[in-house]
Amino acid sequence: MLTGSFLFGDLPPPALEAAASMVPNVDLSAVAAVYQLAKGSQALLRVLAEQMSQGGLTPPRYRILTLLAFQFPEGATVQTLAQALGIRPPTMTTHLNGLETGGLLRRNPDPANRRSTVVRLTPKGQRLLKQVIPVVASTTGSLLESFSQREVNLLVRLMSRLEQHCERLGQDHE
Repeated sequence: MLTGSFLFGDLPPPALEAAASMVPNVDLSAVAAVYQLAKGSQALLRVLAEQMSQGGLTPPRYRILTLLAFQFPEGATVQTLAQALGIRPPTMTTHLNGLETGGLLRRNPDPANRRSTVVRLTPKGQRLLKQVIPVVASTTGSLLESFSQREVNLLVRLMSRLEQHCERLGQDHE
């Protein structure tokens, strides 16, 4: 039974059916699946954000620090980080401002391109990650403990396919 949809919000089944009648040939099971996926993602992010906040971080700022620590240990430009996170450079700059104020990273002019800035993790940022990563990893592990290994593997494959399909749809609309 459908209890709501991403397309129509948290409508009870009769109201959902009425709203869906405005869109002929809508696949209500697909709408319900996307809705549940969105709600599950929100719940997951809420739990992880709570754990990250113990270190004074938000999910985007945690991701920035982990990118700098593990993917770009020699530093990265603002543009590279923004692209890696899928956000716009001005939004990235806002996050970097907060992290820099907290002493977790530093920005220096790029010697290869004076118009660009290289962002690097500071020792303080490295120490914070060493504290926060185990907490987040433990929480992440417990999030899927009610799933079998087979279900986890299936979830990973399905989410990967969904991500690839969404990227293709985005490219088709550019």
